[in-house]
Amino acid sequence: VGVVSLRHNHGYRFGQGDIYVLVRLRATFETIEVDPHELLDARWMSREAIEAALVPADYAGDLEDRVSANNWKLISNALDGTLIEGREMPNSRGGRPSILYTAPPPTRL
Repeated sequence: VGVVSLRHNHGYRFGQGDIYVLVRLRATFETIEVDPHELLDARWMSREAIEAALVPADYAGDLEDRVSANNWKLISNALDGTLIEGREMPNSRGGRPSILYTAPPPTRL
């Protein structure tokens, strides 16, 4: 359970930056309760179902019910990747501590 990766796009929708944080979590229930004010739909999907929906990197069609090559990289990393380490550090302004996220140290050969 923790942060797996970040994706950032400059000048995304409406000319604004977009930061996407991917987090690996563990469900406490198998039932998904969708908040209609936040999501239209949500469902559990197996790795095989996601792979079956994968489209080629040069695909330019509608992505509804499809998975882009870039999103597959994010999903694969969420399933199999190393977590980014989060460590508490004192907040320079006082109050609750901040969390600094860093990559794990490199493996020495």
